[in-house]
Amino acid sequence: MGRILVAGLFVAALMAGEAQSAPARTYVAKQGGETVQVEVTQTGGGWHLTVTRSGACQAKVSGPAPMSGGIMHMTKDDEGRACELEFTPKEHFAEFIEDSCPLHPDNCRFDDLPILQPK
Repeated sequence: MGRILVAGLFVAALMAGEAQSAPARTYVAKQGGETVQVEVTQTGGGWHLTVTRSGACQAKVSGPAPMSGGIMHMTKDDEGRACELEFTPKEHFAEFIEDSCPLHPDNCRFDDLPILQPK
């Protein structure tokens, strides 16, 4: 119950920034030479994710991510191409899941490192 309350308070604080046009928040996961970075920005209409994968696998995708139930859901990139990603900010980290996104090389995924730390 405590974790749900804390996570809910964090998401509420994140959403409260909507009225103030909060600066982008960056989350990063690194393992060896591999890095996944997610930048969360607030737009006039909601949230926007920019996901960068570097190392042996290099890819980048950016698109709108409406929030529902504390989870940001991106279903397409800025160019309208299908890319389904979920980003869940928590108090001290964020969870990142790729449901389906053909916008990267076949030998990698955006969510190879699914737990990200705030930068």
